[in-house]
Amino acid sequence: MGMMEMMEMSPRVKITELQLPITGLYDSIFPHFDGRVFHGTDESIHDILRCGEIRPNLLNQYPSPYGGYSSFFKKRGCVALFDYRSTTTEHFKEHYSKCMPTYPAKSGGVLAYLFVSNSVYPDLLPWTLWKEEKTWSDMIVPYIEIGHRGPITLEKIEEILLVLVINDPVKKGGKKSLDDELVDLIHRAFSDPPPSKERVSDEMLNDPNLGHFWRNAYALRKLLEYEWKMAKALRRTFEQLEQAMKTDRKEE
Repeated sequence: MGMMEMMEMSPRVKITELQLPITGLYDSIFPHFDGRVFHGTDESIHDILRCGEIRPNLLNQYPSPYGGYSSFFKKRGCVALFDYRSTTTEHFKEHYSKCMPTYPAKSGGVLAYLFVSNSVYPDLLPWTLWKEEKTWSDMIVPYIEIGHRGPITLEKIEEILLVLVINDPVKKGGKKSLDDELVDLIHRAFSDPPPSKERVSDEMLNDPNLGHFWRNAYALRKLLEYEWKMAKALRRTFEQLEQAMKTDRKEE
């Protein structure tokens, strides 16, 4: 059964479809986010439509495009939501980039956003519960992430936004500019597996500028990989320290 057929079987809900280039995607969709609360997903929208509700992912039974296997709300049987009702505040500006709704975007992929109706707002759980419980090892995005205990049925969804992500259009004339080539090279450098000469054209390698950009992009990837490993090691150290402190308190 196709997506549109499933939607026809779902409760009456506004469907908005967009086709947008991957560059500047967040800024293009932001007017739809602003002032609202919503759940983000990708092709998994099929599963939501099939079962008629957004379900908590307590046991990791559903693939999550945003990761978050140690998510504070997920571990408490909640559906995690983006809270974009206060996008002009300094708190929002400080934290929104830590988990952007367009994070899972890929060319040719689909993003889906389910906007909850105002009637759900009184049931939403604030991110400050994380502070109250002091579960520092759990992941949360302050001021942006909120939760809903239990599933959210489609009757409580006022709009579904479907976004087909497309490649950036080639500039008029059919030939990519140097900036476009650089973007392509950076995409290659951060792809998996790492870039190799076979994956970069001879024309790119022979161009001194492009060859320089390619090497820099690859070096940047290796640096980020190293920093990510260091961050994970640091987090493990903090978790061990926290556990040791708990043990000491029990012995006292």
